[in-house]
Amino acid sequence: MKKPVFYTELAFIVGLALLAFGTSLTAYGDIGLSMVVAPAFILHLFVSQFLPWFSFGVAEYVLQAIVLIVLILILRKAKWSYLLSFGVTLLYGFALDGSMTLTAMLPENIYLQIGAYIIGAVICCSALALLFRSYFPPEAYELFSKEIAAKFHKPVYRIVNFYNLGSLLLAVVLSLTLFHGIEGIGIGTVVCAFAYGFIIKFFQTVYGKLFRFEDRFPWRKYFEESEKTQ
Repeated sequence: MKKPVFYTELAFIVGLALLAFGTSLTAYGDIGLSMVVAPAFILHLFVSQFLPWFSFGVAEYVLQAIVLIVLILILRKAKWSYLLSFGVTLLYGFALDGSMTLTAMLPENIYLQIGAYIIGAVICCSALALLFRSYFPPEAYELFSKEIAAKFHKPVYRIVNFYNLGSLLLAVVLSLTLFHGIEGIGIGTVVCAFAYGFIIKFFQTVYGKLFRFEDRFPWRKYFEESEKTQ
């Protein structure tokens, strides 16, 4: 039986929306976000006390913009794909703020929060597996690891591990400096560090068995060319 087609453009839209919703559920769970988004969440918690408009999504724009600037300084060059990557970050930030508005209506209940965290983590992994099927530029976090690995001829997974560790250290420093305690980091952060890779791989396998991923529009070549433009 021929597998149904899942267009990569739709995979990008669905994946980005699910990633935002899953992240908002893990934030509501309050047992520790993934180390990648924890720094932005901690920055949001602190700055929003003085600037209410400084949402989780806005914190993501700011930190990912900094990540892109650091990438440009390290590589001493810029590409159009970096600007496109920031555009993806803006879309994700809007979706994240919308999702945070929805989850803010949920009551504080430890059992509900733990359940929401588990569901949110699984949704995030399923979303990332979809985004990996798309040709659209990744967010700055993923782009940084990819570009640094290519520049210094290192395995991507090794750079990702270093980046994740750096994000965790940044989250700890921000938390201790701004709150004099631990915020946004917990047992959930540890679970994410060890489990995300396996769960993402599981969803990639499932999607591959259920669907044929194909491009609906002839845009892939333009995005590939933008990656080569300096």
